[in-house]
Amino acid sequence: MVVMPIGDDDDVDLNTAPPVNLNREEWEIKKILKRSDIDGSSRLLLGKQLVREYILPHVPGIDISEAEGIEIAVWELDTRTEHVLVLKQWSTGSFVMTKNWMSGFVKRRRLKENDEIGLRWDDENSRLEFTILNGHRNQSVRRS
Repeated sequence: MVVMPIGDDDDVDLNTAPPVNLNREEWEIKKILKRSDIDGSSRLLLGKQLVREYILPHVPGIDISEAEGIEIAVWELDTRTEHVLVLKQWSTGSFVMTKNWMSGFVKRRRLKENDEIGLRWDDENSRLEFTILNGHRNQSVRRS
């Protein structure tokens, strides 16, 4: 289920949310976004080893190499919204997250090349958590 802020405005000011205390070391997967992560490719490319070490152990019994991939809930810590992305493995062995990546993250959070994001697994809620580690965290959020 995707939770969006309620209101008539197109923008939601992140400064109204309580500050998120970030410790970079708590984020198992750190990625500096490349142009291909934010352009029309509509996917987030993740390192093979990072996915094998920090995501796949939490989804046992699922064959990730299936063409359709697997749906993974992603909690955006900064805006307190949940989005569903699809984790796929390409024939090259690389892993990508697709489906709502562009609308739920890139456009909505106005992500740019060289922004640094963090991902970590939340065992208690069986989902990934997402944050912007370096970039423009406090800009307003564009609703689609």
